Amino acid sequence: MQYAIFSYREGLDGRVALSEAEYRGLLQDYAMLTEALMLEERFDILLGNYLEFESEIVDLAMQHSIRFHTADEEMPEHRRILVRRVLNLLNACFFYLDQLWHGLSGMFGSSSVIAQSAKQSCAAHYDSSFGYRLMESVRNSFQHYSMPIQMLAVNHQRTEIGAAGQFACTVTPKLSRDALLGDPKLKEALKIELQTQPEHMDIKPLIREYVEALAELHDLVRKEASGHVKGWDESVDGIFNRYARTHDLPPGEEPMQLELVELDAPPTVCIRARKAVTLRIVELRKALERRNSHLQNLARRYATNQPSEDIPSP
Repeated sequence: MQYAIFSYREGLDGRVALSEAEYRGLLQDYAMLTEALMLEERFDILLGNYLEFESEIVDLAMQHSIRFHTADEEMPEHRRILVRRVLNLLNACFFYLDQLWHGLSGMFGSSSVIAQSAKQSCAAHYDSSFGYRLMESVRNSFQHYSMPIQMLAVNHQRTEIGAAGQFACTVTPKLSRDALLGDPKLKEALKIELQTQPEHMDIKPLIREYVEALAELHDLVRKEASGHVKGWDESVDGIFNRYARTHDLPPGEEPMQLELVELDAPPTVCIRARKAVTLRIVELRKALERRNSHLQNLARRYATNQPSEDIPSP
């Protein structure tokens, strides 16, 4: 049996031989990089759903500030739109957490330090954050009991911004405390907490608190996995550099994809197994890391169309 890498440009005649250990090591490293990319993609999906939720609130507030929607059919429709956004977001959070455990177990083992650190981080956020605890229960209520978002509040309020004052319009999806308390699967400790809350709760700060906790969890996973990921990156990058050196390729003309193959020995050279390997997988992961790496104090952020000079500074 022989092992090699080749590109379509040169074909098998231009293949670079590998040892069996190199071949199997590269297969394993590439599989780990694939999983690392999927971790980033699932987190990006989560943040995309969060962005859609926040954007929908701003969009509806703008509509109400201009058109003053009051018709009976419009308000329930706007509530349903926001219910859909919340449900999509909470499902994306569940998907992220569920696949995170599968991913970390596959990459490092379920009893590894990094997997245990991630679980401890989740437990710590659950214990310290009411928003985290509540959003986990809201998702369960959506799935098993009812729609706990039963009210949409629209408020037009005069502010002290500017010499003559300005009017602010806000749209607030509200959780029904009683609807949540009616869920037979709700944990007893959370029932006690909910009884001290108002009848209708603004879901926005609770969701922001929850998403910020998941962002902190993801940052922890990134940091603890960074040494391993760097090694996998170097392994794949090294094989591309080796191929380029062997073929004396000038900078900028290195192939973006190679074929990792297992061959029958001569005299008949036949491909028994092949795996496409591309540097694009590294570039995509790094691009997602850069895009989704500045999420500190997420729960304290908000978007506004106020003139910047009207926003008070500390």
